[in-house]
Amino acid sequence: MNKLAKIDPIEETADVLATIGRNIRRLRNERGLTLQALADQTQLSASMLSLLERGKTGPSIGTLVVIASALGAQMSDLIDGERAAADDMVSRFADQPVVETAAGVTRRILRHDRARRRDRDQHLQAGNRQRARTGRP
Repeated sequence: MNKLAKIDPIEETADVLATIGRNIRRLRNERGLTLQALADQTQLSASMLSLLERGKTGPSIGTLVVIASALGAQMSDLIDGERAAADDMVSRFADQPVVETAAGVTRRILRHDRARRRDRDQHLQAGNRQRARTGRP
Protein backbone atom coordinates (compact mmCIF):
# COMPACT_ATOMS: atom_id res chain seq x y z
CA MET A 1 0.00 0.00 0.00
CA ASN A 2 1.33 3.42 -0.98
CA LYS A 3 1.52 5.73 2.02
CA LEU A 4 1.49 9.36 0.94
CA ALA A 5 1.97 12.17 3.40
CA LYS A 6 -1.19 14.18 3.74
CA ILE A 7 -0.79 17.79 2.76
CA ASP A 8 -2.91 20.35 4.52
CA PRO A 9 -4.07 22.65 1.69
CA ILE A 10 -4.67 25.56 4.06
CA GLU A 11 -1.17 25.31 5.51
CA GLU A 12 0.35 24.82 2.05
CA THR A 13 -1.47 27.92 0.75
CA ALA A 14 -0.25 29.97 3.72
CA ASP A 15 3.33 28.82 3.06
CA VAL A 16 3.11 29.79 -0.62
CA LEU A 17 1.66 33.22 0.20
CA ALA A 18 4.40 33.80 2.79
CA THR A 19 7.07 32.84 0.23
CA ILE A 20 5.61 35.19 -2.38
CA GLY A 21 5.49 37.99 0.18
CA ARG A 22 9.10 37.46 1.28
CA ASN A 23 10.26 37.45 -2.34
CA ILE A 24 8.39 40.66 -3.18
CA ARG A 25 9.84 42.39 -0.11
CA ARG A 26 13.37 41.09 -0.81
CA LEU A 27 13.31 42.24 -4.44
CA ARG A 28 11.78 45.59 -3.51
CA ASN A 29 14.44 46.19 -0.86
CA GLU A 30 17.25 45.08 -3.20
CA ARG A 31 16.06 47.73 -5.65
CA GLY A 32 15.83 50.39 -2.95
CA LEU A 33 12.10 50.93 -3.43
CA THR A 34 9.64 51.96 -0.76
CA LEU A 35 6.17 50.44 -0.67
CA GLN A 36 4.81 53.72 -2.02
CA ALA A 37 7.30 53.80 -4.90
CA LEU A 38 6.35 50.24 -5.88
CA ALA A 39 2.68 51.16 -5.49
CA ASP A 40 3.15 54.09 -7.87
CA GLN A 41 4.82 51.83 -10.45
CA THR A 42 2.23 49.05 -10.23
CA GLN A 43 -0.90 51.16 -9.66
CA LEU A 44 -1.63 49.00 -6.62
CA SER A 45 -2.14 50.56 -3.22
CA ALA A 46 0.71 50.53 -0.71
CA SER A 47 -1.63 48.80 1.74
CA MET A 48 -2.34 46.03 -0.79
CA LEU A 49 1.39 45.55 -1.35
CA SER A 50 1.92 45.44 2.42
CA LEU A 51 -0.73 42.72 2.74
CA LEU A 52 0.97 40.75 -0.04
CA GLU A 53 4.41 41.11 1.55
CA ARG A 54 3.04 39.86 4.88
CA GLY A 55 1.31 36.90 3.20
CA LYS A 56 -2.11 38.11 4.36
CA THR A 57 -3.74 38.04 0.93
CA GLY A 58 -3.28 36.12 -2.29
CA PRO A 59 -2.34 37.92 -5.50
CA SER A 60 -3.90 37.21 -8.86
CA ILE A 61 -1.67 36.11 -11.72
CA GLY A 62 -2.12 39.54 -13.28
CA THR A 63 -1.00 41.21 -10.06
CA LEU A 64 2.10 38.99 -9.92
CA VAL A 65 2.95 39.89 -13.52
CA VAL A 66 2.60 43.63 -12.81
CA ILE A 67 4.72 43.43 -9.63
CA ALA A 68 7.38 41.28 -11.29
CA SER A 69 7.60 43.71 -14.21
CA ALA A 70 7.96 46.70 -11.88
CA LEU A 71 10.73 44.89 -10.00
CA GLY A 72 12.54 43.85 -13.19
CA ALA A 73 11.97 40.21 -12.33
CA GLN A 74 10.03 37.24 -13.64
CA MET A 75 6.85 35.95 -12.07
CA SER A 76 8.69 32.75 -11.10
CA ASP A 77 11.11 34.88 -9.03
CA LEU A 78 8.15 35.96 -6.91
CA ILE A 79 6.59 32.53 -6.54
CA ASP A 80 9.78 30.75 -5.55
CA GLY A 81 12.88 32.85 -6.14
CA GLU A 82 15.39 30.33 -4.80
CA ARG A 83 14.02 27.42 -6.79
CA ALA A 84 13.73 29.52 -9.94
CA ALA A 85 17.39 30.48 -9.71
CA ALA A 86 18.48 26.92 -8.96
CA ASP A 87 16.46 25.48 -11.81
CA ASP A 88 18.11 27.71 -14.41
CA MET A 89 19.74 25.05 -16.56
CA VAL A 90 21.30 27.27 -19.23
CA SER A 91 25.06 27.40 -18.90
CA ARG A 92 27.07 28.69 -21.84
CA PHE A 93 30.38 26.95 -22.49
CA ALA A 94 32.35 30.20 -22.40
CA ASP A 95 30.76 31.14 -19.05
CA GLN A 96 31.55 27.86 -17.28
CA PRO A 97 34.34 28.25 -14.72
CA VAL A 98 37.42 26.09 -15.25
CA VAL A 99 39.79 24.80 -12.59
CA GLU A 100 43.22 23.41 -13.31
CA THR A 101 44.38 21.16 -10.49
CA ALA A 102 47.94 20.88 -9.19
CA ALA A 103 48.23 17.64 -11.18
CA GLY A 104 47.46 19.56 -14.38
CA VAL A 105 43.92 18.25 -14.78
CA THR A 106 41.52 20.81 -16.24
CA ARG A 107 37.97 20.54 -14.96
CA ARG A 108 34.96 22.48 -16.23
CA ILE A 109 32.46 23.36 -13.52
CA LEU A 110 28.85 22.80 -14.51
CA ARG A 111 26.04 24.62 -12.77
CA HIS A 112 24.91 21.72 -10.58
CA ASP A 113 28.35 20.25 -9.97
CA ARG A 114 28.79 21.26 -6.33
CA ALA A 115 31.93 19.20 -5.78
CA ARG A 116 33.78 20.97 -8.58
CA ARG A 117 32.48 24.36 -7.48
CA ARG A 118 33.77 23.63 -3.97
CA ASP A 119 37.16 22.59 -5.43
CA ARG A 120 37.33 25.84 -7.40
CA ASP A 121 36.50 27.91 -4.33
CA GLN A 122 39.15 26.12 -2.27
CA HIS A 123 41.64 26.59 -5.10
CA LEU A 124 40.90 30.33 -5.19
CA GLN A 125 41.18 30.63 -1.42
CA ALA A 126 44.62 29.04 -1.61
CA GLY A 127 45.76 31.98 -3.75
CA ASN A 128 45.89 30.19 -7.09
CA ARG A 129 43.86 32.81 -8.95
CA GLN A 130 45.75 32.60 -12.24
CA ARG A 131 44.85 28.92 -12.66
CA ALA A 132 41.15 29.15 -11.78
CA ARG A 133 39.56 31.05 -14.62
CA THR A 134 36.39 31.41 -16.63
CA GLY A 135 36.30 30.43 -20.26
CA ARG A 136 37.84 27.79 -22.44
CA PRO A 137 40.69 25.70 -21.04
